[in-house]
Amino acid sequence: MNCEEFRRAVGAEPMTTRLEALEHAAGCGECARFRSEMRSMDGLIHTALALDLNVAPARVAPRSGSIPFNWRIAATVLLSVAVLALGWIAYPSQSLAEEIVTHVLSESRALEPTDRTVGSQWVQAVLQRDGVSLAANDLDVSFAAPCWIRGRRAPHLVVRTPSGPVTVILLSHEDSIARPQSFEEQGFVGTLVPAPRGVIAVLGRDVPVAEVTNDVLSALRYE
Repeated sequence: MNCEEFRRAVGAEPMTTRLEALEHAAGCGECARFRSEMRSMDGLIHTALALDLNVAPARVAPRSGSIPFNWRIAATVLLSVAVLALGWIAYPSQSLAEEIVTHVLSESRALEPTDRTVGSQWVQAVLQRDGVSLAANDLDVSFAAPCWIRGRRAPHLVVRTPSGPVTVILLSHEDSIARPQSFEEQGFVGTLVPAPRGVIAVLGRDVPVAEVTNDVLSALRYE
């Protein structure tokens, strides 16, 4: 089951216990959050429907032909939930991959061709603030900086390859994933891979992402 199939299934049945849906949610943080929000919306709907629709407010007699007071409450709640649900479908929250690409584009200077190599001491300093060290010095790093993604600090590296720059971002505060997840966004091809803490994003344009991913996983050590 992929993300699109999962969201269709959960949108139709938020409380589903289908094994394939539960397995997908266990390995995909974004879809797990989607499931949680849909279940919350489902709870609001049931709460609205559970209102005592037969009791009018004290001292207020309903006028002939008017809508009972509690019916109006229920209708308002249901309408609000429906608007929220439609907003979720039409404008889903930005995925982690989209946010990473947006950040990389905002740091476009880091992708400019350069012969400059960042010193290993600076790379180590950027990584160590996140409890990570570089065990090997085989990575040709042209950019290293602590950046902010989703309100958390994340080491942002650019590794130089003969085919072009490859971006590496360590997202230690993100939910872990069960297996690597590939993505394509705005001309970038990348992968999110499980890490001892959170995930690591590796992406670029027409570059050996898989090769750099293996090199990075071999070089990094988590404390």
